[in-house]
Amino acid sequence: MLTSCDPPIEPIKSNYALVCGRNPTDQPIYHVNVPIGWKQKDLSDIKNKTDTKLPICEFSMDGIRVTIHTFPSEHLNDRIPPIAQVERWKKQFENLENFSTIPQAFSGFSGILFEGTGLLNKEQQSVMGWTMQLAHEHYRLLRDPQQKADFTIKAVGPEDKIKTYKKEIIAFSRSFELVATIPEQL
Repeated sequence: MLTSCDPPIEPIKSNYALVCGRNPTDQPIYHVNVPIGWKQKDLSDIKNKTDTKLPICEFSMDGIRVTIHTFPSEHLNDRIPPIAQVERWKKQFENLENFSTIPQAFSGFSGILFEGTGLLNKEQQSVMGWTMQLAHEHYRLLRDPQQKADFTIKAVGPEDKIKTYKKEIIAFSRSFELVATIPEQL
């Protein structure tokens, strides 16, 4: 029998949401479990969905903003390493008081969870951000650049609010995955 030192995780009540990629004519590429009470922002007015500086999806709850960005690519060597994204997030702080990075792997993706607190946009803020890439062996099996896109999920808000909703933010982020099954190599 296997046991764990961690207490059992209580399921978060959520709704299932579909998320399209950067191609305006795309069918949904991802699905995610959105905690009850989170509000999804309507981003249908974004004219240039190919601009990776703009999110493909955004949610908010109780002073926290959660954005999802994707970065489609045609070739493995076109991808930006997750640590480069972490460095970019660190530089966004006017004063980064503390931070941590934790390796992550779920749903065929691997990357880094960044957690940081400090002065951001002239306010004391905390960030929880996942920067994830599809594993190389899966990337090679997919043809659609939208499906093999790297992604980031970034929650920004007051430190006490991020602490309050941390379990929900983690559950949301770890539920983000491709709709289509990754084909097996023949």
